[in-house]
Amino acid sequence: MRALWSGALLAMSMTALTAAGGARQAPPAAVLHLPPLDLALPERVERIYQAVSPRVEADRAMRLVQRMAPLWRLAGNPQFDQSLEWIAAELAGAGIATRYETIPTSGQGWEMRDAVLRLDGPAGEVVLSRDQDRVPLAINSVSTPPGGALLALVDVGRGTDAGDYEGRPVAGAVVLAGGPIGSVWNLAVRTHGAAGVISTQLAPYTRPEETPDVLQWGSIPYGASRRSFGFRPRRARPAGCAGTTAGPTRVHVTVDTVFHRQPARSLIAGSGQALARRPRRARVAHVQEPGANDSASGNGTLLAVAVALRARDCRRHPSCARAAHPP
Repeated sequence: MRALWSGALLAMSMTALTAAGGARQAPPAAVLHLPPLDLALPERVERIYQAVSPRVEADRAMRLVQRMAPLWRLAGNPQFDQSLEWIAAELAGAGIATRYETIPTSGQGWEMRDAVLRLDGPAGEVVLSRDQDRVPLAINSVSTPPGGALLALVDVGRGTDAGDYEGRPVAGAVVLAGGPIGSVWNLAVRTHGAAGVISTQLAPYTRPEETPDVLQWGSIPYGASRRSFGFRPRRARPAGCAGTTAGPTRVHVTVDTVFHRQPARSLIAGSGQALARRPRRARVAHVQEPGANDSASGNGTLLAVAVALRARDCRRHPSCARAAHPP
């Protein structure tokens, strides 16, 4: 989703933040891992920030973030659309008119309803689940039969080379591997007929040694003819899945997902006063993905800034308070 706010005071896009010059010298990397924001911004943007920030309601932004953060928002699924409705309602309450644009897409509005992986059987120890891991299931995973499936678990090492599968009975099994989930899926499921995969690879940019519980999501290729699934644990190797070479290991997998085949939507909002000006600046935030930082926080900030700018416009032009202006 693109949430757009047209105005002339504050630009939240990367283009505005990196536009010509004025950036002050950041401290050496050896002193700080990242420079403080006020030392990295161009001076003009810093002045704009100082002018706008006292008018922005931080609580309004935080309330939206708290509502959106628990949802796994993917374009076309109910959590994505619910987030748009919340934002639209907040904007309407502030007198800001909105409209939706639909975006044709070949993607699927995938939704995870439930996902549980247990050792041994349906009453076994829970290794991964939606309740405890938030986003353990790979996008495009397909539902298992009602009641789940009891499957062999086969450790193939990294799982990205053909030799990793030699002599291992992976057909119809769940493959445990340390490589990227997409590459593992292609070899394990597409080539060797596995029922599903568990990739234990952790993205280096998350610094897993410092943040072992960071939410990491992944995806497998969509294929209507292949009823398969993929899991991505938060830690390098799920407890209970180690030592599979010592003897046969089985896992019970329950997956409940839905594909919503509908266009993606963008929510467009604008100020009547700003829309009369040329050129216009757009403030944009995306809705998709899970969690708070990526990018529920961006939507909360954008909402609060939009309300602040609307209030400023209405102080300057009292007639704007009587009616919303369609974008």
